[in-house]
Amino acid sequence: MSHKDKRRFYNLLPSIYHQQDIEQQTANHHRPLQDLTDILEETLKTLEYDIEGLYENWFIETCNEWVAPYIGDLVNATLLRPAKETTISSKAYIANTIHYRKRKGTVAILEKIARDVTGWDAHVVEFFQLLSTTQNINHIRPENQCTPCIVDPELMDRVGGAFDLIPHTLDVRSIKTGQGYYNVDNLGIFLWRLAAYPVKRAHAFWHEEGKYSFSSIGIDLPLFNNPLGQCNDGLLEEINLSIPIRREAAKKYLKQYYGENRSILLETEDETGVIKPISAQQIIICDLSDINGTKNWNTPIGDSDCSSKKVAIDPLLGRIMFLEKTSIERRVLVSYYYGFSADMGGGFYQRNLFESSLDDIKKYLISTVALCSTSKHVSSIGEALDCWKCDGAPNALFEIVDSGTYSENIPKIDIPPGKTLILRSTQQQRATLSAAKQNPEIHTIKVFGGEGSCLILDGLLLNQNLQLKIIKNDSKLGDSNLKHLAIHHCTLTPTMTGDGRNSLVVEGNDYLTVTLNKTISGKISMRDSLSQLILKDSIIDRGQFIPKDFSVNSDLTTFTVQCFEAHIENSTIFGKSCFDILNFASNTIFTDTVHVKRRQEGCVRFSYIPPRSEQGNSASKMPRHYHCQPENENSSVIPCFTSEKYGSPGYAQLHRCSMKEISEGADNDSELGAFNQTYQSHRLNNLRATFAEYLPFGLRAGIILVT
Repeated sequence: MSHKDKRRFYNLLPSIYHQQDIEQQTANHHRPLQDLTDILEETLKTLEYDIEGLYENWFIETCNEWVAPYIGDLVNATLLRPAKETTISSKAYIANTIHYRKRKGTVAILEKIARDVTGWDAHVVEFFQLLSTTQNINHIRPENQCTPCIVDPELMDRVGGAFDLIPHTLDVRSIKTGQGYYNVDNLGIFLWRLAAYPVKRAHAFWHEEGKYSFSSIGIDLPLFNNPLGQCNDGLLEEINLSIPIRREAAKKYLKQYYGENRSILLETEDETGVIKPISAQQIIICDLSDINGTKNWNTPIGDSDCSSKKVAIDPLLGRIMFLEKTSIERRVLVSYYYGFSADMGGGFYQRNLFESSLDDIKKYLISTVALCSTSKHVSSIGEALDCWKCDGAPNALFEIVDSGTYSENIPKIDIPPGKTLILRSTQQQRATLSAAKQNPEIHTIKVFGGEGSCLILDGLLLNQNLQLKIIKNDSKLGDSNLKHLAIHHCTLTPTMTGDGRNSLVVEGNDYLTVTLNKTISGKISMRDSLSQLILKDSIIDRGQFIPKDFSVNSDLTTFTVQCFEAHIENSTIFGKSCFDILNFASNTIFTDTVHVKRRQEGCVRFSYIPPRSEQGNSASKMPRHYHCQPENENSSVIPCFTSEKYGSPGYAQLHRCSMKEISEGADNDSELGAFNQTYQSHRLNNLRATFAEYLPFGLRAGIILVT
């Protein structure tokens, strides 16, 4: 409702009261009667908004999420587990219930129900259509040929997947166990649990002459498809799903995957700063994997189309090769999509920006490209720090407005007492911080904080050659006493070199609180500090470093997390942990042994605690337990992950074959670990219950988790 008149009560009063109120006006321009009616006006607005909300809650399209199950009861469309606003809305399923029932039993509706209930991409396959059987003269299927064309690379690349077109012999095993697919009464519901996240105009990582990676930190990264929309008949094809791009599919349908507003786009910047896109006519899709385990990449030599091409792309590994050799290092901008399970680690998604309540905060824009003429900006973080010092180091916000790579050796960050420094990427961007190329060694970003100072990092990706270190003291400034270090939606890349280095180190600063939220980090060492560590919805990874046998007095580099006091919720920790005090741990997976020194205080609930280390010795020593797994040392319950390698789309995701004690063992009946808030088990249970109503009589459905 529009409130054009902000003081309706006051304006209804006679003018004589207005005049008397003006005469009683105080020195700070307050009028007693006017202030009273303003309070009444706010109460009126609250009532009006509440009435408006009650009216909107009559309709499924405009109602609040908590009202949706009640409206669903009217059409008998309730779900076993009502969805959460942070994951997926159930309003689409409830709103379309009548439409579903009119077309009950058709493949298109079953596919749409699967998407609406789970929020994941789905594709339904009638396996009896792919049976290798004798043709019926009244129902001829010319596409069903018992002998496939094995020289067709695109056809053979689909074998075993959701879009397999080759007929199969009869398989009588049950589809509900995930074993037998091809039978007369079987339907397969293929689900892709990963979402595709966009990356716009990021800097490609340069390896050597002509060789680049889409990933800004140089790791192999499968590229995902940007869905083009739904087909007219409701059935989706590969191009309509957020799934990994196959080499053969990209080669055959290149124009559907490459170009502006498509899944992949390459641009180059010349010496004058002019950015030019590379056309699809200059692109060739090929295999650029390593040759015999070496770092040498395959080259598309001998390809009939290679002579007219300039750039080779491998979508499976996320690699780029310029076929025209030149000694000049091109500046390549890449736009693509990558896959992950949730909004975590920073990325091109809508995140809740940390807005400081300080009124006197000064904003500095950082960008590698020129902004509009009215916006002043600097081109590096070091330059922004210099400007900040020249301005007297007030409360500051360093906002990086692009997704470029900032390769620089950042000097020591000195935060004055009582001041706050925020370093973040702007909304739906993720900047990459890396050490300068001329310095191949690990660069340490040292932070010194005065009494009551704060440092906040938000939406950043730190390469593995960077280490964040909160130092203990300074020869000129004395002891550091940083109050709060907050890291939101960031990635401190775990080590991939096996050197066992730490991503975050805290020395001294005994009253410091370190908070990691929606963050992926390498090893954390706070052993030289009495500060507190708070982990929420995060992943802590030891990287590829192989720890030694567990011992309290063993080499300190064996611990993934080591701190004095910890509070952990909905997180996954790969490797050993050591705490003096563990105040609280909930819905958390510890993949290796945990040692807590003070076990008389604190609580661990609904978590997985391994009874033995990976080497089979030294049981975990923890405070009192409540509903933790495994229940006894002889139990076979153990978490299993799709991938434990950072950079993989299924990184830290529970495997499809995970035991129920892990996949539904949290206090909210969701999974343990960092992806607890995705409610994957709730979505799958809702789908199984819903399909019982819409599945044709006599058919059996099996859920197949592809990713």
